[in-house]
Amino acid sequence: MDQRTPSLAAPKSPQVVMFDAIMPATMAVRAEESGVNRAALDPLTLVVLAVLGGAFVAFGAVFATTVTAGSAAITSADGGALSAGLPYGIVRLLTGLAFCLGLVLVVVGGANCSPVTSSS
Repeated sequence: MDQRTPSLAAPKSPQVVMFDAIMPATMAVRAEESGVNRAALDPLTLVVLAVLGGAFVAFGAVFATTVTAGSAAITSADGGALSAGLPYGIVRLLTGLAFCLGLVLVVVGGANCSPVTSSS
């Protein structure tokens, strides 16, 4: 058997997570700085960011269309169901979540705005 002595070090406290709310006046200043930075971008960078933003949203739209098309119920002329589809609300929920992927890619990819330097 292993006869190790227990460590007498004090246990680490859990990491403190702080939530700093941004006041409206500060948010307005940040939005203004972002707009000024965007207006100061060179045309090539602006075009590349615009193309990337459009491509990301288009990717989300294609994914949403694929989710919707794969879950449609087909009915025959006499009213019989040829394939079982998901309920309407579930399909719409999944479509919305799939489209949000494109919007998340725009934000994470940085195609929505230029970096803002904090002046705190």
